[in-house]
Formats: sequence, structure tokens, C-alpha cells
Amino acid sequence: MELRHLRYFIAVAEGENVSRAALKLHVSQPALSRQIRDLEDELGFLLLERSARSVRLTQAGRAFLTEARAVLQRAEHAVKAARAIASGGGGELHVGYAPSLSARILPQTLRVFQAKLPNVRVRLHDLSTEEMLAGLREGKLQIAFVVRPTPGRMRGLRFEELARDSICLAVAPKHPLASRRTVTAVHLRHA
Repeated sequence: MELRHLRYFIAVAEGENVSRAALKLHVSQPALSRQIRDLEDELGFLLLERSARSVRLTQAGRAFLTEARAVLQRAEHAVKAARAIASGGGGELHVGYAPSLSARILPQTLRVFQAKLPNVRVRLHDLSTEEMLAGLREGKLQIAFVVRPTPGRMRGLRFEELARDSICLAVAPKHPLASRRTVTAVHLRHA
């Protein structure tokens, strides 16, 4: 499925007429009808009920119309945002972070970024790892500073390791683990 299929479908659905939609889109009526049928074939269900003079949305078509509009809107937003950033112009960059994880990296990175692209507004979002991964997948965030998640949760995202940190365990002096030189996960489970 291509974005043009969505554009064509939306035009036909809004006008409830293939001929008027074809004029609006500057394509031939047969070509437009073929594109809509191709889309329906790919989806595996009808989007439109056709009559001699008009078309009407099926129930599935109404649901698809709402989502198709949202997809096109997000695609247009993505192009505008990327174009603005690529040209050094304005724009917004949404960054997810967890304060404890990024305290060492984020301030310096922001200074360098703002020096190179002063017209780009950076919006910081203090979120959990789950919220950041969801934000990236939904397009609400363009980048996030996270602890490397398990492989299953990384699906569809690209990760670049920026730093490694040692994790320390702190216990009270009288705690049973205080006398151990090393502590394993098994020890923690039983503590």
C-alpha cells in the first residue's frame, strides 16, 4: 500500500463520486477506479459500495477513512519536520529521556546540537522506558535515551550504544549481603 492509494481513497470517500475525485486529483476515472480496487484487493475487503452514479463507504471503509486521514497527516508532519531539520531551519525535535540515565550525556549533547542547529526547538519528555519505546513507535518522539531493552522490545527500532555504566548495590552495614565481596542475582533473589 502506498500513500497515493490513501490519497485516492480519501478523495473518493469525501466526494462520494469517482469522477469528481478523478478531476480533483488530475487522474483519469478508470485509473482511479483501478487504484481503489487494487487497495481493496490488498486489504482483502470492500471499502466502497458502488452504484451507477455514486459510491458509499462500507462500515469498514468508514473506519479505514479515519485511519487513512491520520496516516497521511502523520506522513506530512514527518516530511515537514525532517525537511526543517535537514535545512537547518526551524522545527521541533522530541527527545525522550530518563533523568538518572541521561544526566551525564544529555546536557553536553543538547549544547552541541543547539550550537549546530539553533533554530530547532528541542522538547524534552521525562518518560519511562516503555513510554519512550511507545513514543518512538507512534512517532511522538524522534529520539530517546534508554537502557538497552530486551531484543523483543527493540523490534522495529534502531539502537546505538552511547555509554556503559557499572551498577552498584548499596546495603546497610548489618545487611546479610554486606559481608560478601561479590553479589550475584541469585543472592539478591534470596535477600
